[in-house]
Amino acid sequence: SFTDGFEDFTNSGSQQFTRTLGGTSFVFKFEAQGEVGNFFASSGESSATGVGLMSGSSGASVERVTISRSDGGNFQFGSLWVDNRDSNSGAPVVLQGYLDGLEVGAPRNMLAGIWGTLLFGNITIDEIRITSSDFNGSTLDNFSGNALGPTVTDANISISGATGTGGAYKIGDTVTATWNNTAGGDNNI
Repeated sequence: SFTDGFEDFTNSGSQQFTRTLGGTSFVFKFEAQGEVGNFFASSGESSATGVGLMSGSSGASVERVTISRSDGGNFQFGSLWVDNRDSNSGAPVVLQGYLDGLEVGAPRNMLAGIWGTLLFGNITIDEIRITSSDFNGSTLDNFSGNALGPTVTDANISISGATGTGGAYKIGDTVTATWNNTAGGDNNI
């Protein structure tokens, strides 16, 4: 499991950055939607630094930030602290987990002028979408979850290389284990 307090965040002005959490690379990205925007170092909950979100300009369209593993794999989403006190527009910040493009669980809202931790109960997802019609200085901190390893099941592992009678292994045989990770197998790709 992991909790990222973003203590060493230095990617101000970027539209995308990567963090290694629980031994796995996660991508934080402003999507090409709405007025887009960028990240900046801001005051967080647990440390001097959190990740600030700034919309490209004020407008009625919805901007979207995503958090996902760089390899596209699943992860468990526990919680995220959101500070929406600086929202001059009165726009809420909405968080929603997704798995294979489908919503998982109920969305969580942080209304304008409010801050706190949004709990997600370790739902298994492959993407978090954070949306608002105007981020205008909203801040993220203390992202918690579990990176999860790949799913490996007995049914998708085969062992081969036996040369003895009736499939028995003999001294000198080369034992080969093969994992079916295709769409017809464990499908971690």
